[in-house]
Amino acid sequence: AGVKTVCYGHTGKDIENRIYSQAECNDFLVKDITRHMKRVESCVNREIPERMLVAFTSFDFNTGGWCGSRSNREFNAGNLKEACRAMAYAPSGKPAWSYINGSTFVPGLFSRRIRESGVCYEGAS
Repeated sequence: AGVKTVCYGHTGKDIENRIYSQAECNDFLVKDITRHMKRVESCVNREIPERMLVAFTSFDFNTGGWCGSRSNREFNAGNLKEACRAMAYAPSGKPAWSYINGSTFVPGLFSRRIRESGVCYEGAS
């Protein structure tokens, strides 16, 4: 989607045009996961089961949009299974969060959404 990305999905103004070491990539990953997990935790009104937190954090890391999503609204309303489903599907059943620039469907993104939903469901039961 035209976003400069290095290592395990790190984006930002601190990216330089060079090859990063494994240690640098690991540092980026820890910082990114921590930042996204804190953001997810900041926009919920209840305790998050661990597997759901993992899924929501992954989703937010990739999209930056979990706090404004239907998944978040469903979670806060106590609809845990629907919160999981909403990460991959719109209410109509159409794939969600699987498009670049809102129009180009990307099968790999949809596969990621399905995997995240699966992890989420493990915590929703």
